[in-house]
Formats: sequence, structure tokens, C-alpha cells
Amino acid sequence: MADEEVAAKVERFVAVFHSYVGAIASIALGADDRRYRKILYFTIIEGLAKARYPKRRPADAFSSFLVKYGGFPGGEKVSLPHLVSALERTSETEFDRLRDFAFDALREWSNGGPIGLDRDVDRAEVQRRWPKSPDGSDCKIPELSLHWTALQHRSLLYAYRSKLTHESRESSMSFETPADVRPYYESVNDGDISADAQETEWHLVYPSPFLAATCRTGIDSLKAWLLENLVDPYGQFVFGRYLVEEFNDASIPIKTPFRRRVDGRS
Repeated sequence: MADEEVAAKVERFVAVFHSYVGAIASIALGADDRRYRKILYFTIIEGLAKARYPKRRPADAFSSFLVKYGGFPGGEKVSLPHLVSALERTSETEFDRLRDFAFDALREWSNGGPIGLDRDVDRAEVQRRWPKSPDGSDCKIPELSLHWTALQHRSLLYAYRSKLTHESRESSMSFETPADVRPYYESVNDGDISADAQETEWHLVYPSPFLAATCRTGIDSLKAWLLENLVDPYGQFVFGRYLVEEFNDASIPIKTPFRRRVDGRS
């Protein structure tokens, strides 16, 4: 395929996705429009991730695209409230050093908000304190069968996407406003319990404008990669009438074709 033809396809692909984002941002979706917009933005991010990583598992493609092309460097950070919650659920002594570090760090957060993801933990801080198996690999928290990478924002945002898209429910209280363009935490306390007797709940908010900005950045970053590598974006997808994608894949040949009999019967 000629360079000019690839470039034309890239421009068309990019224009279509930008038009989708513009339509999502402006369309009237009713009283619960914030939730619906987020679901639609997630479909855009997944489509872009597929165009960049067509062979990867959806969760891996999504999270990798967020960090590398979506303008979300905070995706590599480990959520401190989630880390503390995980460590509360194990009594394994090998996690003591990390537990002391994480608990002390969260105690420094003052009530209120918003608190940005810059207050979360760098992955290197967690990695060097996370216990290792005899073969040198990272252990899992046995009670949860959980690895620390599940607590990174690149993984948490995909988990949020799954709850919202497949279950149509928010995982926490959301305090977002149209002016919020970056993820943050907000503290919530039970008004029926005295301040001395309760623990603060930290609710993680991924605002709708943040997802819109991630889509726009992702489209432009993907465009640059496609043009630099002369990749036809439409060639990253398998098109066809079947819902089982392998049936549409020309590289998987038909070996015993179905034919109608001469008399018209199958």
C-alpha cells in the first residue's frame, strides 16, 4: 500500500474518532449523562487500544494504551488507599515493612479533598518493599491472590470501566464537576460517628472530562504512531459478518466447506 494511501486512511480514521468524542461531549443524555458519557468514552479508548495493540488481551491493551498514548503517566502509580486496603487483609509478616510504609503514608493525608494522584505511591517504592518468592518473582497476597500491579491506576481504571460498562454502577461516591480534568480522591466520613471513632473512606474519582481528554490525546498520539510506522489502522481490525472474530479471519482457511445440493437441499 502506497504511503499516500496509508496516510489518507489514517486521516479518515482519526477524523471519525475525533467526531465520536465531540458527539459524546455535546449530546444530551438525560439526568445520568455523566455515567453514559463515561461508558461511551471507554469504548473509544478500547477501539484506539485495539488499533495499536490488536493481538493483546483487552485489559492489557487498554492499560498499556492509557500510559503510553493517553497522556496518563499517573497510570503507573499505585493507589495508596487500595494498597492499604489490600495490606489490611493479610497478616503475613513478610508484608510488615510495606504495611508500615503504606499505613504511615496514608496517615499523612488530611481529611477533605481533593487529593490528587501525585500523593499516591510510585511503583518503585512498592516494588522494593514487596516480598519476593525464592525464584525472585513478586509474591501475591495469599488471602486475595493479589499482585501489586492490580493496584496501579492503569489496572484500576480498567476495573472501573468494567463495573460501569457491564454492571452500570459506580464503584464509589463521585463528587466530580465539569471542571475536574484529573483523577483525585475525596474523603467521606460517617456523620453519625464521632470523628475520633471512625476511619476516613477515600473515594477515587475518575472524572468524565479526564476520560474525554484521554480520548483526544490518545487519538493524536496514535495518529503519530500510525503515520510514523505507515500502519493502516483499519488493517488492525478483522471485519466480517460473524460475531466470532476467528470466522472472519482469512488466515484461518475453510477446510470442509458447506455446499448446497444440486436439488437445492443442504
